[in-house]
Amino acid sequence: WRHRPLLLRFHPVVDHGASPGQPLQLNAEQVIPFQTSLFKGHLHVLVKDCPGAPSTDYFAGKTRKVRFAVQGQFSNDYSMHALVTGEEQQRPLTNLPPKWVLSTIFGVVRKLSPGVREDVQGDQPYCLSLLAATAQVLRCDLPGQEPAFLSDMEESTHLLGQYFETRAVSSAERKKFFSYPENAAKYHFRSS
Repeated sequence: WRHRPLLLRFHPVVDHGASPGQPLQLNAEQVIPFQTSLFKGHLHVLVKDCPGAPSTDYFAGKTRKVRFAVQGQFSNDYSMHALVTGEEQQRPLTNLPPKWVLSTIFGVVRKLSPGVREDVQGDQPYCLSLLAATAQVLRCDLPGQEPAFLSDMEESTHLLGQYFETRAVSSAERKKFFSYPENAAKYHFRSS
């Protein structure tokens, strides 16, 4: 495959106009349209040092290795407390550190981000965090007023109202605010 050894593909429930199991096009100039029962939009994936990686300033001076850009609209209103991002595995993880090390690590993680949910020692391990607390940039725009998808996005959350309505809130401040589940439960991703 084109980006060997890296293989990214949609979950089978995602309609993306290609055969199930087909690898995603990484570092492409075009966006990938997709649709689920929750969301309809576009995806663009950049991976640093991967075959076909474009020349971009996005990675310059940063330790980041990947950029997932998603733009679209939810099919219904969803609580920000209910939408998460992260990793889910189908098989148990192997070669894990001792339980006390994991407990210490995730104790620190939960202090920094109380909304993290994890079970890395189970039969189907996962580590999830609240989407609104994790995204590098979050924009809320009215339909038809979105910026060009492949442009550099800037944080814009005033349409969320309340805490965000009267002043510009930085990405770092928004992440910290939404890392608390009780704050995230008061806000919604709107379908219109």
